[in-house]
Amino acid sequence: MVAKLSIISLLAITFLSSCQDKPLFSKLDANDTGIDFSNRIIENDTLNILDFEYVYNGGGVGIADMNGDSLPDVVFSGNQADSRLYLNKGKIQFENVSTKAGISNLGRWCSGVSLVDINADGIHPASGAILKVSTAIMNFMKSSSITKNWFLRN
Repeated sequence: MVAKLSIISLLAITFLSSCQDKPLFSKLDANDTGIDFSNRIIENDTLNILDFEYVYNGGGVGIADMNGDSLPDVVFSGNQADSRLYLNKGKIQFENVSTKAGISNLGRWCSGVSLVDINADGIHPASGAILKVSTAIMNFMKSSSITKNWFLRN
């Protein structure tokens, strides 16, 4: 009985000592990936945690093939920062095409991204939920270049 307990203890110690904490993810530098989005919040007298309890909930992130090249592209919505669209160039390399696509919050608070292929053509229009001022829908349509359509409702 003691021998069995010793063997079980030895096996348990060996098994537990062989466990190593290997990280599942590693940090990639913005210079290597091309993604340098940061949603920084600057508080003031009217925008703070006491007056607006959701101030630090952040924006949103959406991942979908926005230009039909079968690579997942990334859309970030910013609260006080401009939203950004990064096209995937492959091998974890992205290009910021926000200016070319006309992506801008226009000084509005954007709190999320929804990506849906409404007409099942393989392209996912990006819908940004903009709070406090109006709602905007950004529509990216497949063409030789990125196009945009803004539908604003005040």
